[in-house]
Amino acid sequence: MSDTGNERAEYCIVVDHVSKSFGEEQVLKSVTRSFARGKIHGIVGNNGSGKTVLMKCIVGFLHPDSGSILVEGRRVGRDMDFPDNLGIIIETPGFLPNRTGVKNLQLLADLRKKIRLAEIKESIRRVGLDPEMKKPVGKYSLGMRQRLGIAQAIMEDPQILILDEPFNGLDKAVAGNMRRLLLELKAEGKTILLASHNQADIDQLCDTVCEMDAGVMTMIREDQGERKLLPGSDGEGTGGGYDSGQGKEEGQTAGALISELDLLDNAAILLAGRGVGRRERRRAANQVFERLGLTGVRHARPPMVTEKQRELVMEARKLVLQEYEETKADSRRGGQR
Repeated sequence: MSDTGNERAEYCIVVDHVSKSFGEEQVLKSVTRSFARGKIHGIVGNNGSGKTVLMKCIVGFLHPDSGSILVEGRRVGRDMDFPDNLGIIIETPGFLPNRTGVKNLQLLADLRKKIRLAEIKESIRRVGLDPEMKKPVGKYSLGMRQRLGIAQAIMEDPQILILDEPFNGLDKAVAGNMRRLLLELKAEGKTILLASHNQADIDQLCDTVCEMDAGVMTMIREDQGERKLLPGSDGEGTGGGYDSGQGKEEGQTAGALISELDLLDNAAILLAGRGVGRRERRRAANQVFERLGLTGVRHARPPMVTEKQRELVMEARKLVLQEYEETKADSRRGGQR
């Protein structure tokens, strides 16, 4: 694929013959695709098809074995470790369970220091949550955690959003409101990569659609112009106000959504996307694994991961951020001596 100035102007993400393997399993097979600015691009495919691995390569969390990925004209892994100006959700976001939603987002925003509390609270309001709610995230429903994940992705006003199954656990009305939010973000000029199993998400939101199957990407729909929500699908007429967190659990449990390819990615990506180095993340992750007795299962294949291990890993995912917060606090105290 040629790397011309015109192409860089038109496309904000260029994936060129990217392949990735884990052991003998090839997960991505010479994937090539350019994503135009200001569009919503859908990626569909079954579990294990390579969607999530491709997104992790785009955000710099995994490095391809061959090929290249350009984001805004700069090569990921060579010109930069992690692309700037990205908002990211990869699977279920990992938050500190004993902190409120606004405090979790404050801790993440503090890594870049680009926004203040007012912008954080506004992003929480945009997803239909109450920024003044005192409930800790550990008591949120799955749907509330997903919306908090969307809030953290948009709060620093990035130009590109990488959203892997962002609507998991949302009931119909809330999912409709989140679709409307994505169309608003597109109207603001954002580029959005969206992986979803929900056909309504793809049909109503996406300008282009690609399918991943056994690591191979194929185009199944080119740009067809403006996308609009179907009548009754935008959540209107279902009641206003914020989610108080008093309702029923929205959908499946978080444990079912844990990545078995890299069991700590969900929390670590929140740090990686804000420039926290690989060495620091790995040290925190190793301490968590030793604490929970999980040494050796980090890259276990699915048949080797027991339900009990999944429960422990869900706790480990939450602790990665907590471990980082404690390390940062110790560093600050040391600097004050």
